[in-house]
Amino acid sequence: MKVRWNEKYTTIAVYTFLVLAAAILFLFLLLNLASISSVLSTFFAIISPFIWGFAIAYILNRPLHFFEETVYAGLNRKKPRPKLVRGLSVTTVILLFILILAGLIWIILPQLVDSIARLFDQLPSYFQEFIAWLKGVLESMHLDTSKISQLAITWEGFLKSVISYVRDLFPDLASTGINLTISVVGLIGNFFIALIASIYLMLSKEKFIMQTKKFLFGVFPQKFTERMILVTRESHTIFSNFISGKLLESAIVGVLTFVCMTIIGIDYALLISIIMGIFNLVPFFGPFIGAIPSALLLLILNPADALWFIILTLVLQQLDGQLIGPKILGDSTGLTAFWVIFAIVLGGGLFGVLGMILGIPLFAVFYSLVREFTNSRLEKKGLSTRASDYRSTKNRK
Repeated sequence: MKVRWNEKYTTIAVYTFLVLAAAILFLFLLLNLASISSVLSTFFAIISPFIWGFAIAYILNRPLHFFEETVYAGLNRKKPRPKLVRGLSVTTVILLFILILAGLIWIILPQLVDSIARLFDQLPSYFQEFIAWLKGVLESMHLDTSKISQLAITWEGFLKSVISYVRDLFPDLASTGINLTISVVGLIGNFFIALIASIYLMLSKEKFIMQTKKFLFGVFPQKFTERMILVTRESHTIFSNFISGKLLESAIVGVLTFVCMTIIGIDYALLISIIMGIFNLVPFFGPFIGAIPSALLLLILNPADALWFIILTLVLQQLDGQLIGPKILGDSTGLTAFWVIFAIVLGGGLFGVLGMILGIPLFAVFYSLVREFTNSRLEKKGLSTRASDYRSTKNRK
């Protein structure tokens, strides 16, 4: 016997079932949020080397393209040798990446150790100067200075107290040292896995792209897949322009900081210029985040240098904001100043420093999708897509 389904009631039943299933799923996720978060954290910790490998390959994609199309292009003139050209290009960019990374570590670590050593050498004299200054302030205000003598302990006594405290905590420090060693070894291991993953991704990037397209066309409708591919291309353009431009801009700011500090004669020019260049990757807030610890370090060692550094930073940031940034980045994201700040704050609040860096291109992609969706809906209604036409309450066609 053939069952006759009522289309109206069947549709209602299906929608009711879907709503109930969604509500049950949402309730389950809400009740097991801690467990799900722990599982996701473990999962992302396991695959993090591959995520970093993808990030390295993505950053090195433009240099790879440059070496393929320019440096090693002559190898393809008489006879096509795509595998040879790709292999040489990948080897070159990976070696350059390792050399730059090793060079930065080689430069930063000795400077950092020297800075800390000099800081501890000068702390006793600064401590005594602080006590004398505090006494002078209290005496000028006609206040009792007898309690100040309790603070005027010798640096040797203070150091002995610190050593005694460290000895009491030695078992904890030992376990902390072991955990730190394990973390460092794990970090180095993950770095090499990420490096190997990036090499494979760059060697076979076309194959991975084709496999991804094949999967998408096999699983989703054709129009939806074509739309997804178009959005991915637009996102790639925004990301690629922003990241490569930001890296170049930060390098220029770091070099200018080093040159100007060297000319003025400010100590630790190399260390501070690298710090400023790295933090300049974070839009808007980055220069201030990098300048504050640098200025504090100089303030402890030489207050005059700290003042010159603050003036130099303000001048360079004006130069960067008015000339360097617009020339290199241009309007690569298409966002106004308000949305740039919003994207930085939102990304930083959700994902920390990495979110502050990637928040702008991610939000730019989202912004372009919303804009395109809005324009398509307006066109279907026969309304104008220009924002200026909505200045009055009456919509213009």
